[in-house]
Amino acid sequence: MTATSVPAVPPEFAYVTNHIDNTVSAYTENSCTGSLTPTTPATFSTGNSPAAVAVDSSSKFVYVSNADSATLSMYSINPSTGILTPTTPATVPAGNTPSAIAVDPSGGFVYITNASDNTVSMYAIHSGSGVLTPLTPAAVVTGKTPSGVAVDPSGKFAYVTNEADNSISMYTINSATGMLTPTIPPTVGTQFVPDAVAVDPSGRFAYAVNGNGETVTMYTIDSSTGILTLNMPAAVATGNQPDSIAIDPSGRFAYVSAGGDGVSMYAIDASTGILMANTPATISAGPDPQSVAVEPSGKFVYVTNGNANSVSIYSINDNGTLTSAGTVVTGNGPLAIALTKSQ
Repeated sequence: MTATSVPAVPPEFAYVTNHIDNTVSAYTENSCTGSLTPTTPATFSTGNSPAAVAVDSSSKFVYVSNADSATLSMYSINPSTGILTPTTPATVPAGNTPSAIAVDPSGGFVYITNASDNTVSMYAIHSGSGVLTPLTPAAVVTGKTPSGVAVDPSGKFAYVTNEADNSISMYTINSATGMLTPTIPPTVGTQFVPDAVAVDPSGRFAYAVNGNGETVTMYTIDSSTGILTLNMPAAVATGNQPDSIAIDPSGRFAYVSAGGDGVSMYAIDASTGILMANTPATISAGPDPQSVAVEPSGKFVYVTNGNANSVSIYSINDNGTLTSAGTVVTGNGPLAIALTKSQ
């Protein structure tokens, strides 16, 4: 009897922006333990003050916003090693102080917030090279000091948090061109200083992290228009100084990095989208937790620790609570983290 060979599972990788070093760290993820092992080499050069990092939906390309260079760095991923190779050209212009990045689910378009310009830059992705081409026009207006951006799973709608306006800008996406068009009305209110926005995997609910409000505002998405309606209750408390939110692939759990307290953990009501604090409600991280990300299989959570130069690793329990699974060293000033998924 001939043994049946089992196809090898492609490795998964993680990438972390190091704001002070002007680098991005690269890691191979252990699918069983969640541990991260630095690649060789372990870091790759970016522009000045790298902020956000994003991986395209095919896990072939990485994009990094360079806040002090007004550019976006572009890389291709070696599928076996995770090593990054700059594209040709290696960068594309953005607006002033580019920060958050979102890639649409089709892998056709990229959106980046420009905090000093009050705009979102829009790009088309070349499917072969990963190089970005600015759309025409190249940007669309947001509210004041845009900070976070998210695209819903259907690729029909985009949302941008505006820190100075305490609002979310809402857009429809032209599926052929990638162009963003403001909805009517164009914004919805949040609480104080919204830093980040996320959409759940079903595309029914959206969440805004309010840095000075120490809350998450919760919304229901109109499936036809993309317009957000406040849930009841409209907000749930977080730890101190919340900065980032991630939702697990099943849509059952949400995690918020809280700079003063670690990571806040929630269960999500499947019918209403309401976040319910787990028990315990928080788990500690390193000093100054920044970005939180859930690994695509839904087994692990990663949090960058800005003042510890590390990433905290957690396993997800059946009830959505987290168990510490160690840390890994980064460069100086880690901010954002993004992960690939097996294809």
